[in-house]
Amino acid sequence: MVWGGRLKSRSDMILFESVSLFINALMMSLVLIRAGIWKVKLNILLLKIAFWIMFAIYTLNTLGNLASLNAFERNFFTPLTFILAIFSWRLTIFDTSSNTE
Repeated sequence: MVWGGRLKSRSDMILFESVSLFINALMMSLVLIRAGIWKVKLNILLLKIAFWIMFAIYTLNTLGNLASLNAFERNFFTPLTFILAIFSWRLTIFDTSSNTE
């Protein structure tokens, strides 16, 4: 079902999902830093760039879900990744100076 139903082997799935999990963990870490839960000082420009990248990834993921061969992925994950893209965009426009250098 994942990756648009286009993966051909288990090893492809493990590779793609490992990369995906790493990127999502990195994104979650940045959100925790932005929220002040993790007390880490980051340069504001670096944080804003990271949130723009996050927005781009979720936007592209939404387009990929729209093109999925799997109806569940298309109907469930398209709106989910669209909402995540909007949330990521909101992170880019907030003043992040309170948790940064």
